[in-house]
Amino acid sequence: QAMSQAASRLAKIEAQRIRTALKRMTSGEYGYCINCEEEIAEGRLRVDPSVLTCIDCARAADGG
Repeated sequence: QAMSQAASRLAKIEAQRIRTALKRMTSGEYGYCINCEEEIAEGRLRVDPSVLTCIDCARAADGG
């Protein structure tokens, strides 16, 4: 049961990420980092179309 609940939570999080990406597409903000406003690399978006930050900002957030 715990695994089912965890899977359900992950599915809800992913659905929210997709909704956010779709809203950003509509507003013209999709593909731009929410932190530095630079373009997010196409390859990064191909790996995860719902990503919100460029690789530099993602690394900085991870302490790297």
